[in-house]
Amino acid sequence: LPYRDARRLQMANRQRRTLTNEQRVHLTEKRKKMAGKTAVGDSSKTEGQFLRKWEARGSISFKQMRGFSRMFPLPIWMEPTTMRFNTNDITLTDARLHLGKSNFTLNGEISQIRKAMLRGGKLKGNFNLNSDYIDCNQLMQAANNGMQYGENTDLLMLSDENIAQLNTESLQDSIAQTETDTTSQLFVLPAFLDMALHTNAKRIDFKDLELENVVGEIVLRDQSINLSKLNIQSNMGNGNLTMVYRAKNGQEATAGLDLDMEDVKVEKLIALFPSIDTLVPMLRSFEGVLDCQVTATCKMDSTMSLIMPSINSSCYLHGNNMVLLDGETFTEISKTLMFKNKKRNMIDSISVDLAIKDNKIEVFPFLVEMDRYKVAVGGTHNLDMTFNYHLSVLKSPVPFKLGIDITGNLDNLKYKITKCKYKDIFKPAKQAELDSTRKNIRKDIRDAVRKQIEEAAPELGKDLALVKAADVWEP
Repeated sequence: LPYRDARRLQMANRQRRTLTNEQRVHLTEKRKKMAGKTAVGDSSKTEGQFLRKWEARGSISFKQMRGFSRMFPLPIWMEPTTMRFNTNDITLTDARLHLGKSNFTLNGEISQIRKAMLRGGKLKGNFNLNSDYIDCNQLMQAANNGMQYGENTDLLMLSDENIAQLNTESLQDSIAQTETDTTSQLFVLPAFLDMALHTNAKRIDFKDLELENVVGEIVLRDQSINLSKLNIQSNMGNGNLTMVYRAKNGQEATAGLDLDMEDVKVEKLIALFPSIDTLVPMLRSFEGVLDCQVTATCKMDSTMSLIMPSINSSCYLHGNNMVLLDGETFTEISKTLMFKNKKRNMIDSISVDLAIKDNKIEVFPFLVEMDRYKVAVGGTHNLDMTFNYHLSVLKSPVPFKLGIDITGNLDNLKYKITKCKYKDIFKPAKQAELDSTRKNIRKDIRDAVRKQIEEAAPELGKDLALVKAADVWEP
């Protein structure tokens, strides 16, 4: 027996010698009742007693381990592995873990187990994570299903009876539900997790996005997911991502990101993020490949849909050899200006800078060369799909400059000929003033994203990709 139990037994023996028969019977009955409560109570009490009284050390080797939990309804299994452990730490070396369709090779340790289980502390981990394939859609759905099960079910101590209920048929039903239930909902990270993952994944599926050769740092802490300098190659384009996502409950989440991507196909961008079509309606009228840089903060509802009034963003788009299609916004204009080919109009180069705040999109003046025209475009676009744009025709078959104001919405388009508003906007002095305004807006949003990440994961703050982008590179 441990020293503490030995002392307790010795004191009980001394006390027993001085008790009357009636007192002994009463004490015996009381101990029986206490023992019965422990036997049918929460298993965490027994685990807590074990961790307080015992110090266990050792290693475990196995050829294969399988597991399943209603709290994470996916098949779990590990290949031949040896792990070293004590009652506070677990060390894994080349541990190959499979969760549903996903696989991981882990090197690192889990620490502060005793503190997490006894005093409600954080369960810490630091791992190098390598993977051939990660299905984020399946993993997030399994985690959400587990949380719903935990909220709707009394989690009793495991016994032979309820373990027997986890038969093959019921497990397959849970797995099938996880794979077929595609309803989007917020992912809430457990509050006790504090994990740092140095990630190198060959492929990651997230929604319809297929990411390849993903390398970067991921920190899970305080119910937030923080990504730093995540280099990605995907079916949409190539680039790097810095992001923070936080959800305290299943009703609302906040997010911030700094995304820099090259060679993005416009149609794939709209298909993957339908909300961007609302934010930048002009994209529907373009075809081709873009470079884009997006910095944004926003909130999401319980279905992971963007809450539009909460969006604060700056976006920079640049493309060469773009095709302007016969979109709703430009149909009447092309008729008025008598474009030679009204269905497909080639644009040699386009660079668009815009800011989103207070339910309004501000499009900074940008230059478009198309057909026989050189046009400067700028204005505002509201999230209720009404807009107020101005086009300054700087070069055309007409021997003078003119302006066109476009107002209304796509169903009720109004335009009129006015003075040329942007005729001097691209001169050096005016251009410098415009660039300064755009940079200040972009810097404010980046600072907000950086602050969120630094608060949640200070170790990522010094090397954030968005810090370098803000200080070194500006489009």
